[in-house]
Amino acid sequence: MRVVYGVLNWGLGHATRSEPVIRALILDGHQVVLWSDGAALDYLRSVFPDLEAIDFPMPAVDYRVRPLWWGVALQAPGLWRQMREERQAFRQYCQIHRPDAVVSDNRPGLGYSGVPSVYLTHQMRIPLRGFPGWLANALHHWAMRGFTRVGIPDAAASPENTAHSMGTLSGKLSRFAARSNGSSIGLGHLSRFAQGSPSAVAQNRGPVVLLLSGPEPARTAWEAKLVEDIQRFTSERFVLVRGIEPVLELPEHIECRGRVKAGELGPLLAGAKAVICRSGYSTLLDLLWLGTPMHLVPTPGQAEQEYLARYLNQQWGIPFSIESEFEAVAVVQGALWKALPTNMAVAPDFEVLFGALEGKRKR
Repeated sequence: MRVVYGVLNWGLGHATRSEPVIRALILDGHQVVLWSDGAALDYLRSVFPDLEAIDFPMPAVDYRVRPLWWGVALQAPGLWRQMREERQAFRQYCQIHRPDAVVSDNRPGLGYSGVPSVYLTHQMRIPLRGFPGWLANALHHWAMRGFTRVGIPDAAASPENTAHSMGTLSGKLSRFAARSNGSSIGLGHLSRFAQGSPSAVAQNRGPVVLLLSGPEPARTAWEAKLVEDIQRFTSERFVLVRGIEPVLELPEHIECRGRVKAGELGPLLAGAKAVICRSGYSTLLDLLWLGTPMHLVPTPGQAEQEYLARYLNQQWGIPFSIESEFEAVAVVQGALWKALPTNMAVAPDFEVLFGALEGKRKR
């Protein structure tokens, strides 16, 4: 099959969790065409340099506008207009190139194409309150109806684990009963580091890794605070993973890295004493499989990350801090971190995805 694979460019998380899906499609003999933009497309091109790639720009949400509900309301019309433009452009692409199937990681403009399609998202429910929440969820669910199936990168929680309709890692964000037509499918815990079984809990012998991610300008502001906090804390070794180039000149006890390939990042995170990072869902998927202790600091204003940090704290005691109250020295000296249980990881189920793309249901 010729499969168009769309990826949202709001941070690298959508691209990194799509990496194993794209690799599985290629190994299964399918021809994959990438459809994305910005840093996400750059990342996928670096991993899959031989794949055809289409650059279609999409605007990102500006989290600087406060209060958050007002920012969402102001930006919604522009995002909606751009999604409609992308949908029209993709329909024209399909008429000319006639792809056999579509996979879209949170790229709603690739819906309503008339070919078998899977929309990949862990947010069946966007955790915003009031009118902004109603509007965001209404638009998102309308967009999801343009796809044949919705693939959730999670596994349904067992009946004995709180509400059985919740995801094990994403909680109420991905309630599997959210769509009445039963078109949601669980794909397991997608991660570029997923193996046959999760890694053993890290042996706490490596450095503390500071993993930066997320949209600007929040990423740069967070980096500046971290660097200021740890520069004089010379009794501990740190590795700062910027996610962008170039590297910074820092004191000897802090190693700075720019963009790190998955083959290097996996061993670094698996051997770390702990990881201090955002609570982005793709990061959580990676750390689940690597068995690495973590301390979470959600991006201010990102309701999804704030919910996930609270949810993981309530369910498994994963420590988290509000950014304005975060103190790196206190976290490191107090060893305020913890790993997710390795026995909760569910291997990615690519067969159910292939079946959906071929118009079949997994029996």
